Amino acid sequence: MHMTKRLSIRQLLVFVLSGALGTAMGTGCDHGIEPPLPTWLDTSDGNHSIHPTDSSEASDHGIDPEPSDSSANTATASDTGRAEPEDTSTPNPTDSDSAKGDTDEATASDEGSASVDSETEQAQDSCLVISEYLEGSAKNKGVELLNCGVESLSLQGFTLCTVFNQETQCGKTLDLSEVELEGGVLGPWEVLTVCYSGIDPSFAALCDHTHALAYFNGDDRLVLKHAGSVMDVFGEIALPPKGSPWKDATYRRCDLTPFDGSLPFEVTDLYSVHGIDDFSDFGLPPVATLSCMTP
Repeated sequence: MHMTKRLSIRQLLVFVLSGALGTAMGTGCDHGIEPPLPTWLDTSDGNHSIHPTDSSEASDHGIDPEPSDSSANTATASDTGRAEPEDTSTPNPTDSDSAKGDTDEATASDEGSASVDSETEQAQDSCLVISEYLEGSAKNKGVELLNCGVESLSLQGFTLCTVFNQETQCGKTLDLSEVELEGGVLGPWEVLTVCYSGIDPSFAALCDHTHALAYFNGDDRLVLKHAGSVMDVFGEIALPPKGSPWKDATYRRCDLTPFDGSLPFEVTDLYSVHGIDDFSDFGLPPVATLSCMTP
C-alpha cells in the first residue's frame, strides 16, 4: 500500500486493526485487496485534518468530539472550584480612632452632665437660708447663712449678693465656694458668717469671711442663689422698701420657709427683731424651737 501522507501512530493503529479485522472475516488482505480507510481517516482529498468533522461519524468509531470553547471554559471553571477572593482589607484606623474619640467625648459629656445633675439635685434637696441680717451702727454689718438640712452641704455653685438702694439687680456678689470651710462643706445645722471688712474688731472674731456685699443699710436686699436660681431672699428683689425699715436692728430667722423675693416682704413673718449691734447670737445656730415673736 502506497501512502502519500505521513500517518500518526493512532491512524496506523486503526489501519492495522482494520486490516486484522478484514483478515479474520476472509476479506481484505487474503484477496490482495486493501481495506478502505475510514472516511474520517482518508486524507486523499488533501484535507490535512485528522479530526472528525461529523460528531455522529466520530461517535460510530468510539471517539468523543472535542468540546466547544464555551463548554471547555465552563468545565475548567467548574473543575477548579475557584472561589471569589476574600476581602482581607483592614479597617481604616482613622475611622476607629474617630469612633473612639466620639465615645470618649460622649462619656466625658455624660459624666459632666451627671455631675451638674447631682449638684442640682443636692441644691433642690438642701435647706440653705439667710438666718441673720445684722444692720448695726457705723460699719458693723453682717449676714449669717444656715444649713437647715440633715446632710452636709457643698457650697459649690452658691452665691450671695446685695441689691442696693433703688437697684433691681445684684450689685455685689460673693461666690460662696471661695469661703474656706472645714472639710469643704457646711455641716447640718451649721452656720456661715460674712461681715463687712470695717467691722468693729470686737466683733471681727465672729466672722468667717469678709466681703463688700455686707456693707448694706436699712433698705438693701440680700439674694441667695444656686446656679443662678433664687434659693432665698431678704426683702423684695425688684421693689425697694420705702425709707430704711431695716436700719439699726438685728434680724434672726424664726421661720425657715424659703422666700423667693417675688412677693410682698413682711420681715416679721420670717424674722424676729432685736436691738442694734446685737451680736450675741451671731455665728451660733438658732435654737431648735423657733419663734417669730418680737421680744
